[in-house]
Amino acid sequence: MVAMVKKIVFLTKNQTVQVKIVAELRNDEHGRRELSIVGEVVNHAYGQCYDFIRGLVEQHGSGHRDKGEILKLLDIWDRWHLNTMRAGTPRQQEIIRPWLKRNPNKDYTEQCDYLFSHGLLIDDGYKYGTAWLYEPLPDDVITFISGL
Repeated sequence: MVAMVKKIVFLTKNQTVQVKIVAELRNDEHGRRELSIVGEVVNHAYGQCYDFIRGLVEQHGSGHRDKGEILKLLDIWDRWHLNTMRAGTPRQQEIIRPWLKRNPNKDYTEQCDYLFSHGLLIDDGYKYGTAWLYEPLPDDVITFISGL
């Protein structure tokens, strides 16, 4: 599949704040499908700012764009961004992901300690964080991004 770039632009907060989101579906160097998303709230935030954008959209709407569609995009961004670079196995990610949402500033050692406390620092011989693992994108995510 050829790389696909989707650019979403809308105004929020009484049409005074411009939000830009760029979603790219591409193949990595191994030919695997990868999703990369970056955002910008003009003069306020740039990069992995989906929480900032979510707050704006929830409070002020998404202008001419469907609010539900934007919120779904933000959920996909949070869950699937750089799916070719997972630090853990699916079982490790299942435990660590919700914990990191509540504790976003935890460093690698603290993450390892948390997984150790759940008996998952090493899962099927793989120690958390020692390689980038690939998590395939679900078809519905590819379809949604393609349809933007």
